[in-house]
Amino acid sequence: MEIGRTKGKEYTQTDRLDNFKRLGKELGVDPKVILWVYLRKHIDSIASFIKTGGVLSEPIQGRITDARVYLFLLRGLIEEDKQVDEADRVTMDEHFEFNGSPNIGS
Repeated sequence: MEIGRTKGKEYTQTDRLDNFKRLGKELGVDPKVILWVYLRKHIDSIASFIKTGGVLSEPIQGRITDARVYLFLLRGLIEEDKQVDEADRVTMDEHFEFNGSPNIGS
């Protein structure tokens, strides 16, 4: 998606998810909450278009494209969370034996 490549440069310093992570940290919320606020603006606009058949600002095609980009970015945040969870699980497995007993001093 070309729009994701061009717009993304405006909002990020290190990675495409950086904006959500920075704002989430600043506000003390999960980055997915920040993304949801951004996405919801486009969803509301799409819903309004469906109800009224008209648009008030930018063309509906742009709103749909933006919503798709945000959903793609949401998937990225979820995948990162999954990788962190798996890394934590491996760390916990290193400290506990199969039966759940602490693996201390082994």
